Amino acid sequence: MELLRCTFEPHAESGPEAYEHRGEETGIVISGELTLWRDGQRIALKEGDSFAFESTMPHKYANESEEEAVVIWAISPPSY
Repeated sequence: MELLRCTFEPHAESGPEAYEHRGEETGIVISGELTLWRDGQRIALKEGDSFAFESTMPHKYANESEEEAVVIWAISPPSY
């Protein structure tokens, strides 16, 4: 398992296209807002919200707000 503290500047994104890989992901928004697209579904997350999904599902994310977002993110298996 890989545990990350991710800081996303305003309007940062994972990229224009959703991607997938083997494994699982879960996380919690510590501050700010994060938009997660999972299998085409848009999910707006705010401080205190959590998420979990199979990484084989197409996904991408973005901070669509004007404020920095901080997320604790866990990925299994590790990608480092």
